[in-house]
Amino acid sequence: MPVSYEVDQLLTDDFPENVKKLDQEDPLLQKYVKLRHLTPPSKLPYNFPRGTYMNGHSQVVAHIFRNKTNGTFFEAGAYDGVAASNSLYLEKEFGWRGLLVECNPYTIPVLKMKRRKAWIADVCLSPTKNPATLKFSNPTKWGPSARLGDPVDLKAFGVDTPWTKFEVEAMPLFALLSAVNLTEIDFFSLDVEGAEFDILKTIPFDKVRIKVIDMEVYFYSREVKNEINDFLKDKGFQLQGSGTSDHFYIHSSFKINGD
Repeated sequence: MPVSYEVDQLLTDDFPENVKKLDQEDPLLQKYVKLRHLTPPSKLPYNFPRGTYMNGHSQVVAHIFRNKTNGTFFEAGAYDGVAASNSLYLEKEFGWRGLLVECNPYTIPVLKMKRRKAWIADVCLSPTKNPATLKFSNPTKWGPSARLGDPVDLKAFGVDTPWTKFEVEAMPLFALLSAVNLTEIDFFSLDVEGAEFDILKTIPFDKVRIKVIDMEVYFYSREVKNEINDFLKDKGFQLQGSGTSDHFYIHSSFKINGD
């Protein structure tokens, strides 16, 4: 199918100002991100050592869904697609498919080389409903904690590292989901080092159905955590489990023993 003239124009520059004016529900933006930023699922064999790659997060999800096959997932903060992945076990063992989002330019080539059977978006998630250019901080010695905004102290994790700063493209979440026709999501994993709440606020929950949410809350105060709980409760989600780093929510329309 030929690319429309409008999309072709948008692709002529690195990141034209006109793109930033597009709303996340604009079909033109959805076409733009698919052409510019999305890599389709690999049809080649996996490119990493064998293993189940089950972690605590994916184990809980598999239990909730009673080892359901062919489910759907979304994972932001995908890192290299293998280390600490919340979705790889579901993909490998049960044939789940979905979308991985990673914005660290040092990590993205490694992620793509793993040959995951999921779409890959090489962008940050925008904290608004429009695209943006945002400041990004990367810890030289600990890739998983790359983040939007300023560096944070990682000494609590036993990591003392210098940081580098640069700018990245950020795309609204709904535009990415729409571009790959992923609006029915069984498992939604959001781990983006402190930008989670703003991203949640951009989701049109009347257009995207999510059953289970696992999100990092490490960088939020108790007051903001309560705000997040109230926000998601208003959207039909109940807090099912919480720890120092993560909160786990299940939508009221989904029964834990199956739907």
